[in-house]
Parts: sequence; structure tokens; C-alpha cells
Amino acid sequence: MLRAVENELLRWKNKKTRLPLLLIGAKRVGKTYLVEKFGRSHFENIITIDLAKNTQFAKYLKGKDLSNLLWQTERCCAKRIVFSKSLLFLDNIHACVNPHLILKDIQEKLPTLHVIAASSAFNSHHHLHKFEDNIDFLHLHPLSLDEFLHAFNPNFLQMIESNSLASSFSNKDHQELVELVRNFFYIGGMPEVVNKYLADKSLLNIKKAHKKVLCTYENFSQEYFSLGCQHIDVLFKKVPPLIGDIFKYSAIDKKVRARDLKPALQIFTKLGILKQVFASEVKDFHLHENLYENRFKLLFLDVGLLRSIYGNEEDFWQKDLLSLDESRLAKQFVGQELIAHSDPYQNKPLPFWENEKGPAKIDFVISLNGQVVPIEVKNQALGMLRSLHAFMKIKKSLIGVRISAKPLSFENRILSVPLYMIGKLSRLVKEALTAL
Repeated sequence: MLRAVENELLRWKNKKTRLPLLLIGAKRVGKTYLVEKFGRSHFENIITIDLAKNTQFAKYLKGKDLSNLLWQTERCCAKRIVFSKSLLFLDNIHACVNPHLILKDIQEKLPTLHVIAASSAFNSHHHLHKFEDNIDFLHLHPLSLDEFLHAFNPNFLQMIESNSLASSFSNKDHQELVELVRNFFYIGGMPEVVNKYLADKSLLNIKKAHKKVLCTYENFSQEYFSLGCQHIDVLFKKVPPLIGDIFKYSAIDKKVRARDLKPALQIFTKLGILKQVFASEVKDFHLHENLYENRFKLLFLDVGLLRSIYGNEEDFWQKDLLSLDESRLAKQFVGQELIAHSDPYQNKPLPFWENEKGPAKIDFVISLNGQVVPIEVKNQALGMLRSLHAFMKIKKSLIGVRISAKPLSFENRILSVPLYMIGKLSRLVKEALTAL
């Protein structure tokens, strides 16, 4: 299974001077598989140490005296480390105390050693400032639709790549791709779930695979609950129906104060299970400098997991994709795709916009090709997109984007992008700007 971030791993390996690399992502998004596959392909050997299981080695790292790191590693793994030819992989480094100091020490004492660490506990943008000067970052997410299609049938990716404002394809091809997006809504992008589907092409077994992944997160919840974090189990159960709405703590439990629920929410964002989409003033291109951190919406980690939690399949295969669960699945998918195609070296939250002087709201706002681009997830006719037109007028945006199940088009400065082309948004915006 090919992941786009593999190209970034190779660039990191070939740098003349490099820092240790921290690969960040929620549990079960494929971090361990990715690094071990990369190690086997591009190094003579890979030494993997799971610090959550190898408590003895974790205690050694805790001591901060890393002068004998190579000797300790070779003794622990019975493998010889050769500089420039070996990859040291420290999995679950969050199991150690002060992991940022460990990686800093490795960088200072063994600067030519290729070291990758992985963690599922530093996913929130608030939790990485200690590492900034010591290491490089890469963020891994569930599979994007493009990655899913590459594993399923690369011919569909070629079809999407050939679609442009100058040369769009037939309605038959469009409908076929929309139905593939429906399949992705059902399956999602968790690697083990996708592998299960690719192995037997059975949607019936997907439920079991989803349940297995969700059990992992529920067990996480119980672990934190046992450590004294109250309400985490309630939050996990109550959040899915609230995806895409302005989050209010009272919607979780009216009897519990917001300040008592906030620590549970912080844990889920730290673990990458939930993503916050913050309201932004959207001043010029500085989308993240004026965020209202107390006003936000939530996204779940994966659209397939979210659909599995809903469990309502009665109309799933018949309804328009933007009508499913009051468009929550569609907004989850779009947000997930925008995150998957964002800069893997950054972990900036997605912003949204709302007009303080009126009802206008924009689902997402991004910066592309030197332009602030508002994005609405709606099936309405282009002339009915009042919020999009209001944003473009107030913020003087050259174009707006409507994402839906409709074909690709560009009319009256509104770029209508089909759900299956979010990964090509940068190219399409450039085409639209050229056509103005």
C-alpha cells in the first residue's frame, strides 16, 4: 500500500545533515508498517524498538546517559548498527519521560545516525513546541481517497487526473467515481480496514474491522479514565452526532461544567482521534493568527469509523452523499481530505469562518496559490450559495469553492469541485484563476 508521505521519508534520508524524525499520527493509521517498510526498502537493516513494550530500554533512555546507546541497542536487538546503512526506529516514544530531550541528545551525540521515532500522543498543535528545535516532524493520517484508489484500482486515479476545466469527462464516468466515494464513506481510510476490503472485496467484513479499531480507542478511553480523567467515555459516545456543528459542551452533558469536560476533549485531540476546526477572522493569508480557540467544530479521525458509529445503513446506498446524516459524513470526508493533502510537516488546524454581522458561515478556509479560498460543502445551485458569495465580497476573494457530488465546473467565480477531486484542488484553483 503506497503512502504519499513515503517520498518525504526518502528526502529526509538523503539529506546531508538531518535531525531525528518524529512521525506523528493516531493509533492504527499505519506508522509502524510505514517505517518498517521504508527501512527494509532503503537501508541494509532496521532496528525496531517498541518502547511501550520494551520497558527496560525505555528506562535506559530515561536516564539520559546515551553515551552507550549503540552498544545498548545492539545488545537489546542482537543487530549491528552501521552509520548510513542502518535505521534506528524508536516506536511509541511517548512511553518515555521527556522524549524531546532523548531525541535532542541523540541528535547531539550521534548526528549521522538515521533515527525515526513514532508517537500517537502528540497530535494536537499544542503539544509539539518542546520538540521544535530538536527534530523534524512528519504527520501521518488515514489514507486519502487518492491513496485508497491507488490500492484499489490506479486506473481511476488516471481518470481523475485527466479531468480538468478544459476537458471534463462523461457523466457516466462521473457517476462511477461518485459511487467509489460512497464506498470510501463506508470503508474509510484506516489501513487495516482497507487491507481487509482489498483482500476479500466484502463490505460485510468491514463492520468487524471497524469495531476492532474502535475498541482500541475505547480501551484508550478506559486507560485515561482509570488515571482520573472523568467523562472521557461519555465524550467518546456523544461526539459523533455533533460532527460538523459548532461544539457546545452542554450538548455532551448539561449537568457537567465545560471546564470538567475540557480535559477529556484535550486527550482525544492529543491522541488524534478528534480534530478541532477553529473559527478564524481570516485576515489576509494569515489564517491561523486570529483563531478563536473557544469556538470550534469537531472532525472525527476517519469517515468510515464515523459512519460505523452511526450504524444507520437503511438509506446509505440510495441517498445523495451530501444528504447522509444531515451532511455530517460529507463534511467529515471533506475535512479529512483537506487534512490528508495538507503539508505533512505542519499540523495547523483547519479554520472556518462565520460573519459576526450575519448568518453567513463557511465550512473551511484554506490558502492555495497565493489566494484565500473559502470552501462550502453543499449541493445547492451556484446562485444559492449566499454564504460563499458573502465571504468573497467581504474578504475580496477571487474565487470560491463548492464541493459536492456534482460534476466539475467553473461559473461566476465559483469553482464546483466533485468529491473525488479534493486531492486535485490546488491544480483546479490554478486553472480557475487562469480562466478569470
